[in-house]
Amino acid sequence: MADEQQNPESSKIEPADESEASTSPAATPPTGLSDIERQTLIREIMDKETYIDPLDPHEISLAYSSYDQSKEKIAVVLIRSFQEYCLKCLRETIEIRLKNDVIKVTQDEAEQLYKKEMDSLCMKIKEDHELEIKIMLLIFKNHYWNWLLFALKDIFNEQRQETGNPINNQLNSRFQHLKGENGFRTVAELLHYDLTEIINHFKAQVAGLKFGIFTLPSDT
Repeated sequence: MADEQQNPESSKIEPADESEASTSPAATPPTGLSDIERQTLIREIMDKETYIDPLDPHEISLAYSSYDQSKEKIAVVLIRSFQEYCLKCLRETIEIRLKNDVIKVTQDEAEQLYKKEMDSLCMKIKEDHELEIKIMLLIFKNHYWNWLLFALKDIFNEQRQETGNPINNQLNSRFQHLKGENGFRTVAELLHYDLTEIINHFKAQVAGLKFGIFTLPSDT
């Protein structure tokens, strides 16, 4: 098969531990967080396993339906999903921190407290680019990366069973166009090729720091 993409399993980023996220005991960064406070925050985030919400099949279908015209559309869907997961990890960290403070308040009061602390934490992370990068990469390496491949496979396999689904139509169209050029014998081979390309492109954007927890790539 011509120009076969690297298998995402063989190229995956190895899991990281908290030691990668530690900083030298230098001056306090712009956030006002001390080095110990930054390490504590990272440990709080990584010590729990936050549930990853499923990808939106409709968004994936629409993005892939124009894959020949723009491969960035599906990348943006994955980036936004990953950003939402990072924010969910931060939110759950806040909830754990405040679990004793919200026992005797109303649900509305608790939500206001969560929001206040979440806004404050996000602002501190935005002002500390090094901290933002470390949090993002650790979440990606330890939780999101291995999950993503199976999540995409599930969506594509389910959508392929639906006659007229945009994913099914796009796969059939691409197969007819590329089977001679790339030597694909089945649609399943094309699907593996495309998924590998999609995931490796997303991984390259993460590793290359093309976006942050709060910002999309500049070319989107």
